[in-house]
Amino acid sequence: MLRAGIHRDITFHCARHTHATLLLTQGVDIYVASKLLGHKHIKTTEIYTKVTNMKSQEAIKKLHKLAFSVKRH
Repeated sequence: MLRAGIHRDITFHCARHTHATLLLTQGVDIYVASKLLGHKHIKTTEIYTKVTNMKSQEAIKKLHKLAFSVKRH
């Protein structure tokens, strides 16, 4: 981790959460992601879709702000 420039402890749970979120944000089907993560129930994997939806909403808000700032100039 130090070679990568990461100077804090990363837990297994944190790494798994990051992996799941990256899979979904890169367009991997939720059923495929669920299998890769070893989830028995799709509901468990759906938890990660909330994170990706929040990130999508943040991106849209940033685009709106940018569009309105361009129109004003």
